[in-house]
Parts: sequence; C-alpha cells; structure tokens
Amino acid sequence: MFKPIYCSLVLPLAFALVGCSDNNDAISMEKNGPKPQMELQVTPQDGLLYGDKVNVSGQMTDERNLEQYVITITNAVGDTLVRKQQSLLGQSFNLNTDLLVALPKNAKTENLKLRVRLDNTRNGELIQDFDLTNVSAPTFTQLYLFLSTGEVYPLTKNGDEFTVADDIFFPANTKGIVAATADNSGIYWGTTAGEIATMGKDSIVIGADVDASFKVSFNPVTFELTKGEKHFWAPLDATESYYILGTISGHWKDGEITEPKNKMAMKGFGYDGAQYYTWTAPEGDDPEVGMWGSTSPGVFRLKQPSTGKYILWDGKNIVMSNTDDKNKSFPVTDKGNFTIRAEFEKGVCTMVKVSGVGKSLTFANGKVTINGQEMQSAITLNGQKLNIKWGNSYVYEGMLDMKKGQTISAPFSLAPFKGSTDLFEGVGNDTWTLKTADDKYYTRIDLFNGEFYACPTSAYPQFIYMDGWSLAPREDATDIVWNAEKVIPLARTATGKYEGTFYNFGWGGDVAFYVTYPRGGKALRLPNAAFNSPFVNPGSGPGSFTIPSAAGYYKVVIDLKEGIEIKPNDEVVSKATTPLTLEYIAK
Repeated sequence: MFKPIYCSLVLPLAFALVGCSDNNDAISMEKNGPKPQMELQVTPQDGLLYGDKVNVSGQMTDERNLEQYVITITNAVGDTLVRKQQSLLGQSFNLNTDLLVALPKNAKTENLKLRVRLDNTRNGELIQDFDLTNVSAPTFTQLYLFLSTGEVYPLTKNGDEFTVADDIFFPANTKGIVAATADNSGIYWGTTAGEIATMGKDSIVIGADVDASFKVSFNPVTFELTKGEKHFWAPLDATESYYILGTISGHWKDGEITEPKNKMAMKGFGYDGAQYYTWTAPEGDDPEVGMWGSTSPGVFRLKQPSTGKYILWDGKNIVMSNTDDKNKSFPVTDKGNFTIRAEFEKGVCTMVKVSGVGKSLTFANGKVTINGQEMQSAITLNGQKLNIKWGNSYVYEGMLDMKKGQTISAPFSLAPFKGSTDLFEGVGNDTWTLKTADDKYYTRIDLFNGEFYACPTSAYPQFIYMDGWSLAPREDATDIVWNAEKVIPLARTATGKYEGTFYNFGWGGDVAFYVTYPRGGKALRLPNAAFNSPFVNPGSGPGSFTIPSAAGYYKVVIDLKEGIEIKPNDEVVSKATTPLTLEYIAK
C-alpha cells in the first residue's frame, strides 16, 4: 500500500520527455494556492522487471481549472528513469496511462519511487508518492533493430551481444533504435544527451557519412553498439534515373504531375548487382525546383524515361509495366519531408519505401509495412472488426457499435492517434472513453498518418453534422475541403443544443449543417432562412453558412429550439416559433 505525501511545490514548464536523467526535476519555488485533488491507483507496485509497464489511473479535479500533471520514476540515488508531462484543460481529467520502467545501464535490483505532481491555474499543486519495490533486470533472448527507414531486423544472441545475421544497407546518417520486442512495445534503446540509454528521446546515429552496408551488434547490459566492416555504393548514370509522377507535390502550383520534371528525378546507386533510386522533397518556393521541402497526401508512381518503364502498385504487388496506369499508384495519406526510395535486385523492383518525420511506409510484393509492422487484412477495436479500406493498404474502416462510457481499446496503444475530444475522453492515453450517445459509429483508422476518425450515424435528433471549406477537426489535418467522409459530428447536449469543435484556417470558408448522415446517401441541410445569424450565406444557396474570418479553434453551437421536421419531399422545416441560432465561440 502507498502513503500519499502532500505538499505545495512548483515545477518549471517543460516539454514531455521519457528518458534517463541525472536531474530529479529540481523545484524552483513554492506554490501556495488552493490545491487540486486526485485519487490515484498504481499497479503493480512489487516484483517488476525493468521494461514492465506500471499503470497509473484515477481522477484529477480542480474547482477552477487544471493546468498539467508530471509523473516521474526515480531510483535510490535520485536519477530520473521515466518522466511524463501532459498539459490539461478543464475542471477534471480521467487519467489512465501506462508507464514503461526504463532499464538503466548495468542495472541491479532496487526500489524505485513513482511521483505524481498535479498543477492547477491558481498557483496550487498536489504531490503523491508511490513505492515500486524489488525492480530487477530482465533476461533477453532476442532484440530488434528498428531503422528510421522503416526496416526491422532481428538481433540474435551471440555471447553477451546481439547481432544481425547479414550486412544491412544503411543510407547516409541513418538513425535507429534497438528494441526488446518485435512491435517495439517494451524497452528500447535510443540516445539521451548523445549517449545510448533506454527510452532515450533521440535515435542512435548508425549510418556512415555516405551510404554503406555493414553488420551491427549491441550489448543490452553495457549499452555498447558495434559496427562491422563497411561496403559502399557507387552512383549510377543520371540517364538511368526514375522520375516521380502523381499528386504528392507539396507545391500547390504543381497539381498533378503527369510528365517527368527535373525536381522529381531520383538519384541512383549500385553495389554488387543491386540498385536503388532515391528522392527527397526539395526545398524552395519556386515550383520549377522546390515544394517547401514537403510532400502532400496523394498518390504517386515511377517512370524511367530511358526505357519507358513504369513502377506501379496494383494494391498487392509491385508492377513493372511498359504502359502507364495512374489507377495503379502508391497511396500516401500524410504530408511531410519524406524520402521515396525504390530498391532493385538484378533490374527487378522489389520494394518502394516512403520514409521521414519519424515514420515509414513500405510497399513490397504481397505486403505493406508501416514502421516495420506488416499490415493485416483486418484489425480489431473493442473486439469488433475493421477491414482494409478499398483502394488503400493501411487504412481500416467499419461500422462499430459503441456505448456512452465504454472504454475504447485496440491490440495496440491509442496514445499516438489523433481523435476527437468532442467524442472521446482520454485522447492521448492508451485507451479512450466514449463521451457521446450510444450509436453505430463509422470508424476509420489510418495507421500511417495516425488519424482516428469516428462519426455517429443515427443523425437527427441525437446528432447533426458540419462540413465545409477552410476548416478541419484539427489544425494539423490534411483534408480541408468538402468531404462527406470527414464531416464533423455535433452532439446534442443536455440543454438541447448541438455543439462541436473545429479549426478555422481563416480563408473565408463556407459550411453546411446536415440533419442526415451525408455518407449514408442523403445530405439534407439545415435551411439558413430559419436562422437569425450574421453567418447565413443565402448567396451560395439556401443551406449555406459562413464561418468567422479569424483563424483558430472554435466551438460551434446551434440551437434548434423546438426542433425540425423532414418532409416527405426531403424539405427540412423548422418547428420553432422563434428563429434558430448559430454561434461560434473562439477557444
């Protein structure tokens, strides 16, 4: 059992990190405001191995507004092994998070301390401490090397070290981590302050200054990584280059690229009968040479002008063809500073990879992998099946029955995924909780861009829907145009109003509000003539509205008063005796 310790302290605001440190989060000044409250449980607290997960759960509350929590795990001499910090907003937060206990170098069995610090916006703070007893080092039988390029290689035990079986090709300055599990769900080794450490916030630089192939070995006790003899790749003649075609250019003036352009040329290299071609999104705002160093979501395929050959994707296999077919393209659902790489063995393309910004997407014959994990035909969410979305190889969709208050979980952690805080509580945790009404929810999960989209389908009177231009669920969204598959649900509140959150890009967009689920076939709009609002937009039609001109997050509030009626001819009519209202509240 634990004995909570309560005191008034303050922490300097910092970014959330998980790793090892010699500084036990030094306290800067006293806090003497009203304290927040928390009722927490920590399990397990005894007999842990380094690399096991400790669950911290419970309720955090404040009479006015929570600000942040910080959780640390420290050893007997005060070194910080784990640190997690999360900003908070509102009067309550339901915490449910798993913390992996980092393995120190040359570890020994000892007792650790877990501390939770909770701040509010009234200069108050509450601290609780928990003992973790008899934490010991694990025994490893196999390790795995995860590269920034997306490959995963097993490391087999060889004495005190773990070693790859054959030479690995490392692009120049390739980074990576060593992990204890094939899905990287346990201990991993990265770097902190330039030194290898478990749960290090940075990756290990493994590649040489130029592309090379070599073996790698790792010692999980001393944290030493050893590189073998290097073999180098030679440049190929530019006339053999492949060019990228398609819709992934990050420059809006490019649109769809249908013919080879110099800025889309891939550079080729060869070594001992193998070749690869590589390209990275170029910097610059001139559309002839650049695209601001970023690709856009879209599709692409490869063309080699010297031979007239194309590299295509038929949904399951790589196709080398003498004829073009844009319907057989490689799909990419995220934007970023990506590198595209095609690998060949004796002139046959065996792999096309998209990598960068900490993730990778690899297409090969018969399989697609994301961050080294092979995609399956279906995944489960709360025991219900989501199948591969047609036309994609890593986006899953389906209709799921969900109930208010239900815990939403998957075989993997939901913490990295981006979801709606209007629908779910605990977004950012390993599992979430549904806040809105029982319903069938159209659910779509993109394992590459991290999008978790859910939308209730029963429509009015429990829900209505928002769609438009110059808006999205979040500022980092990639789709900001009319799209029935990405409408924003507005849930009915206890007061009978409909509310939801969106990000306004400030480009003067127009919107519509639907009383039927538009993806279901009918898209019946609320009539703007029934509203008394400065945001009605009759010039664009009877169901058009505008949004505020200033960019930022907004809460939209619609009051339908006594409600609406859908006539047999699909006309939507207000039953209210006074005008309906539409309000946007800046957040």
